[in-house]
Amino acid sequence: MSSTIQELMASDELDLDQIDAVTAGGSEKGLYESKAVEFLESGKLGIPYAFSGKLGNSVKTGFETAFAKIAKNEADDKTGAKNYSDELADMAKSVEIKVRKLEGTWTDDKGKTRDNEGVFLINQALVREAKRQREAAGKATAEAAA
Repeated sequence: MSSTIQELMASDELDLDQIDAVTAGGSEKGLYESKAVEFLESGKLGIPYAFSGKLGNSVKTGFETAFAKIAKNEADDKTGAKNYSDELADMAKSVEIKVRKLEGTWTDDKGKTRDNEGVFLINQALVREAKRQREAAGKATAEAAA
């Protein structure tokens, strides 16, 4: 049975399948980790991460935990195999997560007005390499012009 959380909330009683769905974890379980892997595999220098209804620092903490787990790269309990490649695990160590204030506000579930915030994932290893390449290209252009 595939019920949404909204539908489950409207139920008078939950059956075993519905209870399993609720106790299996929230909608956030694994979200940050899968988005972190997606970012690392993208080869992008940095990306904004869109979210709503949360504090930026909460999102940042979720990503910090995810990148730390990827970097640790422990073996799976059942198979004994590592969950990620060594390259991906190393790359996870170079990610910086920044929270910046944006225009506007929102109201949390307790009625408190909060500033809109943006979360940005930055792969510092790729940024360093891109800066090194840009500097080398600038030197080559200057030498050619001389």
